[in-house]
Amino acid sequence: MNTTQPETLTPETDTQPSLEELLEQSAAEKERMTFSFQDKALIALVPIEDTELIAKISGCIDRANINDALKEQGAIALNDLTKELEL
Repeated sequence: MNTTQPETLTPETDTQPSLEELLEQSAAEKERMTFSFQDKALIALVPIEDTELIAKISGCIDRANINDALKEQGAIALNDLTKELEL
């Protein structure tokens, strides 16, 4: 899948595509789009499958970190932990 930067004007009509048209295009083609404001990326439109995959990957990383922490020797007091994490 490619990330698309929507064109600001279409040559044929000299008008901007509507948000509905962009959403339909993204949904039909499972296309990623980024929208800019003042030359800075502001919004990303991604297929829901992408967000589900990111959530699964994040969960795997969390579980791996938990498993690593459980293998460590010793314990740390909650007060020490909050100080170390500056919470």
